[in-house]
Amino acid sequence: MLLTDHQAKYFAHELTRRWSSDSVEKFASAVAGAQVDLNPHQVDAALFAFKSPFSNGALLAEEVGLEHEIKDAVRQIQEFRRATSAAHSLEDKLVGQEQIIALESHRKERRRNLFDAQDEIDQNRDLLIEKIESKLKSKSTEEIVFTIRWNLN
Repeated sequence: MLLTDHQAKYFAHELTRRWSSDSVEKFASAVAGAQVDLNPHQVDAALFAFKSPFSNGALLAEEVGLEHEIKDAVRQIQEFRRATSAAHSLEDKLVGQEQIIALESHRKERRRNLFDAQDEIDQNRDLLIEKIESKLKSKSTEEIVFTIRWNLN
């Protein structure tokens, strides 16, 4: 998308503009040019931080929230699989399999929650981009405001 000088200046103004502390636009302006993939829990944490009257910004962290829970569930599943395969009695193997099934169910639920949150974030991001693009579109009209006439003698 090619921008006119005026549109580029307007866009730069929008990115540096001060927003109220609880505004989603404040967060969007902070990450508009970032070359990162945000996770839903990071967005939620940043929006929470921006709502604080003492906030000067937010630090987005990796490996927290839902992703951390999913990794823990995967690690636990692997541990239970090892323990179950080493079990000597059929009863111990059955208990281990039940625990593995419960952990896999928990992991699937966490993944669904993560994907749902990511879809919601993507939808909100797309709406925000549309809003910014609509502000960038030039609208001009012609209207005669006054007429100057003169005579040369």
